[in-house]
Amino acid sequence: MEIAAPVGDRSARREVALGEEFTVSEAVEAVGMGRFQALLLLVVGMCVAGKGATITLGTFIFPGAKCDFGLSDGQESQLTIWVLVGIMIGSYTWGLMGDMAGRKISIAVATAGGIATSAVATVLPNVQSLSAVLLLLGFTMAGQLTDLAYLFEYTPTAYRGKSALAMGLAWALGTLGNAVSAWLIMPHYGWRILVFVTDVPYVCALGLLHLVPESAHYLAVRGREAEARKALERMAEINGVALPAGSVLVAPEGRNSKEVSVRGILEKSASSLKMMFAPSCLQMSIPTVLVWVVSGFMYTSMLLMNTEVHATESSCTGNHKKPLYLSNKDYHDIIIVSCSEAVSQVLPIVIIDRIGRKWSMFTLFVGAMASMIPILSGSPDPTWPMFGIRAFAQSIQLVVSVYTSEAYPTDIRAFALGVGHSASNFGTIGTPLVAQGLLHSRGIRASVGVLVAMAAAGTGAAAALPFDTTYIQLEDTAVVDGRTKDNAMDLPEELREIASES
Repeated sequence: MEIAAPVGDRSARREVALGEEFTVSEAVEAVGMGRFQALLLLVVGMCVAGKGATITLGTFIFPGAKCDFGLSDGQESQLTIWVLVGIMIGSYTWGLMGDMAGRKISIAVATAGGIATSAVATVLPNVQSLSAVLLLLGFTMAGQLTDLAYLFEYTPTAYRGKSALAMGLAWALGTLGNAVSAWLIMPHYGWRILVFVTDVPYVCALGLLHLVPESAHYLAVRGREAEARKALERMAEINGVALPAGSVLVAPEGRNSKEVSVRGILEKSASSLKMMFAPSCLQMSIPTVLVWVVSGFMYTSMLLMNTEVHATESSCTGNHKKPLYLSNKDYHDIIIVSCSEAVSQVLPIVIIDRIGRKWSMFTLFVGAMASMIPILSGSPDPTWPMFGIRAFAQSIQLVVSVYTSEAYPTDIRAFALGVGHSASNFGTIGTPLVAQGLLHSRGIRASVGVLVAMAAAGTGAAAALPFDTTYIQLEDTAVVDGRTKDNAMDLPEELREIASES
């Protein structure tokens, strides 16, 4: 199916070089990087910063709530698990919604829900109601997972790696900003006020989201070619160029036509799972999911341990408004480890395009294991080793997000990211037992010993990935113009047949 360019007066903007027929990917490449991508980076960056701030919020909420409500170590771990369960369920659900309802609408609804849920959490009177709201907070926070797919679908191939690293910087600013906010706010006002401050990036993102259109890739795959053409025209207009007046947008074959309904969601879920885990694709999907699980386990463990190593029974003050006391040195060490987020963005910059996504993950896992050696050797101060472990773990999560976004076609891209995040958080359900329970009962060396075994498994998974995705063009569907593209993303015949059926 084709849609012709709109007829009418055109400005003096330069027309980009495109043939009489073009795809969404070809239009994005022809228009290139410009002000539109900068605006989209700002919008998505605010979402990512908000998610980074929210996910690190738990490292201050949980010790504070433990003192506030008089919880045991086991009950504190249960609070953490509620958030992780919410993220796990939400990752799968929002991944489906991102592919069915759209990237932009999913981000908007999840962001608004996150703001409302965190506001409710600040006024709850007991731990039972707090647990329920933390489950919802994790669920809404997972809705931000489609932001990278949204960004990549408007980013030229040569700039995807750099754009992902810019999002990593936004994450670092969110996590570091939250640590500094906790230092300034918690000693005077407690953890409840900190929750309100954490929502600031989400509020900014929600205010800016209306300035950018829905993903043109998503619209084309859904059969909404006219809207896809308008979205591309909007991108070109902001970048100061124009699409050729006589050109036509060629819609991809094998379009995703499932409606947003209970039946449609179930059908889309089944077909997406069938595509992602087809027998011929297991060699790619299983190692990818394992990298997600291990990197998520390592990163979440470091998030929790960053505060837990300083929060002892004597840290509880008995004051309802300011239940947790940490010294200036404690906050100093916490901020040092949080600064690893900035370093975690530099590491991929150096290697992600030079040695590729696959071997970048392998190298980063090796670096994480090397950072664990001082703690296992009995180092009295774990601050800098934890800095290294967290930096490498976050770098791996960034690279595997890029790999997943590039390895799967548009019609299941958000779903694949959702499965990755969901698997990651399924694995991290065990982190409270390691980073809180085992830490307080057996010491930090026992906790890090578990992480060494996990990192070794992740190293093997990265090495087992069948191909690299550096500089490949994004696919829209498993069937492209009735033929297989001649690049590293050629999909197995079985996968193309499944896509055609679904």
